[in-house]
Amino acid sequence: ASSRNLPDTLFVGQTFASIDEAKKSVLHVMVTQRLSFKVTSSDQTRFHAICRASKETGCKFFLRIAYMNRSDQFELRKLIP
Repeated sequence: ASSRNLPDTLFVGQTFASIDEAKKSVLHVMVTQRLSFKVTSSDQTRFHAICRASKETGCKFFLRIAYMNRSDQFELRKLIP
């Protein structure tokens, strides 16, 4: 996907067609905002990430994207900017 199709921000309730689209969107937003993150868990139904420097800086960044059966999409369920 080109960067033109990727979001500039992330928000709770945001949906994605696939887990790969969700990962690419998170990466695009984080790079655009010059932030770094690390993935704490990822598989075909979920994606969790935290601030890379959380222990050193106390950064609280966290996000959780999960597959939602009712909508057949992936949804950003929790976000702490």
